[in-house]
Amino acid sequence: MLVAIVLLAVYDLVRPSGIPNGLMHLSAIGILLIAHPSVLQSSEIARSLLFTLSECTFGLPCVMGVASPFENIGTEAAASSDAVCQSSPFDSLQVAGYTMHTLLPRLIIEVRRIRSGQDTASAESAIKLAEVLLKAENEGAESVMLHRIHVTETEDCHDRPVVKWSFKFSSISDMGVAVSYWTARLLVIRLCLILETFCPAFSSSITRSSLEADQERLATNILMSWQYAHAHGFFALRYMREALFATWGALTDRTMLRGTPVSTVRDWILTKSRDSLSEWNWLHRTAMDMDEASDVFAGGALAKLFVPLAPSVERMLWRSIPERDQQEVF
Repeated sequence: MLVAIVLLAVYDLVRPSGIPNGLMHLSAIGILLIAHPSVLQSSEIARSLLFTLSECTFGLPCVMGVASPFENIGTEAAASSDAVCQSSPFDSLQVAGYTMHTLLPRLIIEVRRIRSGQDTASAESAIKLAEVLLKAENEGAESVMLHRIHVTETEDCHDRPVVKWSFKFSSISDMGVAVSYWTARLLVIRLCLILETFCPAFSSSITRSSLEADQERLATNILMSWQYAHAHGFFALRYMREALFATWGALTDRTMLRGTPVSTVRDWILTKSRDSLSEWNWLHRTAMDMDEASDVFAGGALAKLFVPLAPSVERMLWRSIPERDQQEVF
């Protein structure tokens, strides 16, 4: 843990020397934490570290089809959220987003089992976990955060047909917390809507029309965040990668998004995803690739389309996974 903290401090010094050097240090931090997930307890420094390394807490587990090795911290954060979140709405929203991100990979596993017909007994545990994730929503903190965000007319005339208005955040940190929260909530809602179609017992726990309305609002918020992220470069755009996949998936089975044809919105998202995912060799990916990639986060078939796993990171993550969960991979 101390080594990871030192590396994080060094990262702040190294970052100005260029993105590759900064990413190497972030990878080192991730490898250390993945190798010893049990040393971390739920704390402000732990959440800050893991919030920065969402690829380790959420992305890699989802792509590999396993639970996050850090989900114990997410569970502890959910249980103690009232005490943790009294300091500021920023912290509160970060905890809510982090809680959802660390518990989402397990819900995705459960929904995948149900969708594939492999294990209908997963329904009860999936419903319980889905209810926990729905309760992780923090409307109060989100409302305070939204009041800190300015709304301006979108500058790029090519973007205006899809996003007429854009958000102007106070800082990249504010943008990261807000977009991560909206993304996690968007993924939770899509999984719950899928779960409701397979598990009639779950329909009594949710109001579908309310979730669909929230889904539309969250997707719009993410689209309105693009201009700020694009203007602030790589470290802001990294929050948009997962957000664009989540938004793409949320538009499945829709024809319109607040007056704009979904086909137009999806064309726009595909263009922007190629921009933000250029180092992932995404320049020539198609709408079919986006469908496949976004479906992974909804309990669809596993695919390594869009995340180049470093062998060392993958091995470390594999070692941290309990044997019972290793059997579920592929």
